[in-house]
Amino acid sequence: FTSLFRSKNKRKMRLCQILLQSTAKQAALAAAFCSVIVIVASSLRSFPIRTHESPQVSSFRTPQLTVDKFSPELTLLRDPDDRKEQTFRFPKLPDFKGVVFSGHYPAPDLDSVASAIGASVLFDGVAAVPGPINSESQFVLSKYGLENPAKLTSIYKTGEPYVLVDHNEHVQVPPTLKKHPQDLVGIIDHHTLARDPAAVTHPIYVDIRPWGSCSTIIATYFISNGVKMAKPVAGLLLAGIISDTLALKGPTTTEIDITTAKILVGFLDSGMINAVNYETQFFSYIHTLALEQFQAKANQTSKSLYTIVLEDFKSYELPHRRKDGARDSLAVGWGTVETVEPFYSEYLLKETVTKLAEVIMPRILREKKLDLVYISVVDILEEKSVFIACCSDEEVDILMEAFPKQQVIRAFNPPSGADGIELSGTPRVSRKKEFIPPLKKAIKKGP
Repeated sequence: FTSLFRSKNKRKMRLCQILLQSTAKQAALAAAFCSVIVIVASSLRSFPIRTHESPQVSSFRTPQLTVDKFSPELTLLRDPDDRKEQTFRFPKLPDFKGVVFSGHYPAPDLDSVASAIGASVLFDGVAAVPGPINSESQFVLSKYGLENPAKLTSIYKTGEPYVLVDHNEHVQVPPTLKKHPQDLVGIIDHHTLARDPAAVTHPIYVDIRPWGSCSTIIATYFISNGVKMAKPVAGLLLAGIISDTLALKGPTTTEIDITTAKILVGFLDSGMINAVNYETQFFSYIHTLALEQFQAKANQTSKSLYTIVLEDFKSYELPHRRKDGARDSLAVGWGTVETVEPFYSEYLLKETVTKLAEVIMPRILREKKLDLVYISVVDILEEKSVFIACCSDEEVDILMEAFPKQQVIRAFNPPSGADGIELSGTPRVSRKKEFIPPLKKAIKKGP
């Protein structure tokens, strides 16, 4: 550059000027790039950086904190230069001490009752029921010498925290609690997260697992946290599992349910653990317990047909497409009568079905302000069922859409038999897994 600049040749001097300008631009860009690198590098130091120096230990480092291990108990160093240590333990269970635990409204089943009682024992809370308990629940509570849970309306006071067990649908939340969403602190459930879930006003604890019963979840809380379980509580939770999984044979049953049931049986009968042909003995034990409580549930001769239907009745808001293409939702009610012989056949007598279709179901439709209502009569042990519809041909048409290739027996002008669809072949016994999903699909599809 010096030789070019010193020459008096104008063309050479112009070339020198262009080269100097180009070099300056390159230098400026290089400097700017280096500055960006420095800024990015320094800013990254303020974020935790995870390294994998060994498969056993992960190191998290920031200028303020160093964590040397990841486990339920962590050793925290507030400053790498200051060797003062502070220990922090992650909570294994939520703090639900003194909380009210309530099952679904209006008819809490055995799984709902068992979950509420089990949770109240574990967390030192209060179990409550939002409605009358059924004969199966009463039988199991009496068998294990447990008191009936208190009525929700008599113990709950505004401002007290509560947890919903065995449900998350807004329509199934007890009216007493529905008015106070600000007091809801948790949901423990095994059903699908509802389209219209329970209302909340702040972040809450939610534990929804795809298992066969809510009692399984509560039992695993005890087991995984090493909390001792009294035999009556173990028996009650086992009964809840048996009830909702239909003696561990229903379609919602998982390996977790079976394993948990085996552990609970071990608490109740330690001799079972060393039994010869353990698997055979275990399922025989379950069958014996199931037969007892299912017969107690099925024998309801002292109750009215209306009461029996409402003992296991649930309401749903299901998405729907109208004839004009617009979308809304339908309020659908589904009652399940779980029984065994000889009671199963009695529910399918002409006079019984006629009373259900012409009197009981229209009454429920009006009282609960529903758009559609169905009843399923289920033989729990034989794994077969019959659906009953009423009030309009549309309801039967929806059943035909939901369950194609099934026998339809109409009884609007009944010569005999059941009104609705008799399900044969593949066992259909589970409202949660086998009844509601295809019905929901058929309603959503529309006409």
